[in-house]
Amino acid sequence: MAVMMVGEYKYRVPILIHQEEDTFIAECPLFYVAGQGNTGEEAIDDLAIALKTFMEDKDFEKVYHHKIPEYTPEEVVQKARDLYLEYGESEEELPIFQYTELDICLDHNYKYGIAHAK
Repeated sequence: MAVMMVGEYKYRVPILIHQEEDTFIAECPLFYVAGQGNTGEEAIDDLAIALKTFMEDKDFEKVYHHKIPEYTPEEVVQKARDLYLEYGESEEELPIFQYTELDICLDHNYKYGIAHAK
């Protein structure tokens, strides 16, 4: 994982991890952003890059004002389940989600560093 950078904005982003066959998926259902990899850690790293790209957009600052919406872990999992069902998955096909959080620190240039996933 990348080393955390000192920056002005630090975000704790709720993420979900699950496995589909040989691929691990890490996703942030709050922002509809996902990453994948051969391991859970690779998927989280890929998601961090995708979140950085998402957060670089100036609309992120305008819409969210540097605040991540707060949800309980159960609400985050339910949001993901609802999205999968909306896109045609059946209840039986839904993955088993593992909830965790990812700390991302952005500096003025919107560089990112991953502090940890817990």
